[in-house]
Amino acid sequence: EPGNEAHGGYAFCGLATGILSGTENQLDLDRLLYWACSRQKGFEGGFQGRTNKLVDGCYSFWQGALFPLLHKIRPFSMPPSEEISVGPHTSPFEETLHESSWLCNQRALQDYLLLCCQPIGGGLCDKPPKGSDYYHTCYALNGISAMQHNPGDTPPTVVGKAGNLVLPIDPLHGIRTEKSKRAKEYFSKLQHPCAENK
Repeated sequence: EPGNEAHGGYAFCGLATGILSGTENQLDLDRLLYWACSRQKGFEGGFQGRTNKLVDGCYSFWQGALFPLLHKIRPFSMPPSEEISVGPHTSPFEETLHESSWLCNQRALQDYLLLCCQPIGGGLCDKPPKGSDYYHTCYALNGISAMQHNPGDTPPTVVGKAGNLVLPIDPLHGIRTEKSKRAKEYFSKLQHPCAENK
């Protein structure tokens, strides 16, 4: 709503609704991308849901999934004159910035989730010292998947051992890609309920 504070969950839902309804190009995608990039915190590596708030594991999906969705709408490509050459003064983020990755620091987000959001008892949490719960486990895992699986045929970006790779998700629906495809196939065969009333 105009005039209210921007929020990561609402931003995701707004973009997803735009995509599902075919109206995504009516949104100010440049401002959304700028805002989403600004929500990843440099020290922690995680995303905050609103300005002046702490990072939270669940926003790894709510904010992190914006990047694959925006990339599908308007693929990022860096003109050859602007390509970043890696040197002694290149930041770790700049080293990972490439058209075959998202416009956020995918490794830093995975570091935050894997190092800070895994309590000893299992699951994933908001932030230390909080305990894990189903909500944060679900959205943190979805965020890890969104950050690992790059555009096109680019190999995954995985922090740590190869066993840390999680299955790909459909970032629009927040479920595994194969489940999303099956759901679309199933529902595409059904007659739309409003079509009967015409």
